[in-house]
Amino acid sequence: MRLVDNWKEITLGIAILSVIIVCVGWYNTHNNLTMSLAAMKGQLNIANEHIKTLEINETEYIHQVVLLTDENTIIHAQVESLTITTDELVTLLGGVESNLDRAKQDLEYFDERYTKLNASWNNIITKYERMQSGFSTRTELQDWLREDHVSEKVYQSNYNCENFASDLALSAQADGYHIGLLETKVKLTPVYLYNLVTGERTLMPSFRLPWQPDYDLHAKNYVIIGDDIYEVEPQDDTVKLLGVSEYGW
Repeated sequence: MRLVDNWKEITLGIAILSVIIVCVGWYNTHNNLTMSLAAMKGQLNIANEHIKTLEINETEYIHQVVLLTDENTIIHAQVESLTITTDELVTLLGGVESNLDRAKQDLEYFDERYTKLNASWNNIITKYERMQSGFSTRTELQDWLREDHVSEKVYQSNYNCENFASDLALSAQADGYHIGLLETKVKLTPVYLYNLVTGERTLMPSFRLPWQPDYDLHAKNYVIIGDDIYEVEPQDDTVKLLGVSEYGW
């Protein structure tokens, strides 16, 4: 009987020990699960933070993509504009090169014309210097005319204005001076016939054909003194400075 009781006690002790072992194991497992759960919650929180960061980064990324897209559009438009500008510049450059070629041709032409005109001008200067009268002043010319006797001659049908001008030039040449011949236009003065009784006047015919000019030619002389050109009337020794408006000097 004692053995039976002991066996029961042993069996009960084993059962209690098993329960204790199971409880201890469950407790340890529970603690381990709690710690694992806490660790998993921590990792989940970290993952959530990472997700939030990724969401923020994604938003920023999308914003950057939008900005880059806008910049790309702007750059593309600028490239197209530059392409158009380049085409225009090429066209303008072609026009400039064409104008430059024409300018070179014009320059060559004007250079040739300048050379010829310069030669002509030098020739004119040379002739002008040779045509200098030899008189120093207008007063010296007038003094010489007073001593000369050509103006004392009488105008006749066989001794007209051309003879006066030629003789004055020859007389100046004999005294070492140079006086040239000058042909001028003299406008005809209308001739009227007056009636002393009635006071009326009648224009006399000019005896000129319709195609004939309304002026006569008159011979005079010219004298160059320095840069001035004087007109001399050989019939009365009148000296007059030629004006641009009168004879186009």
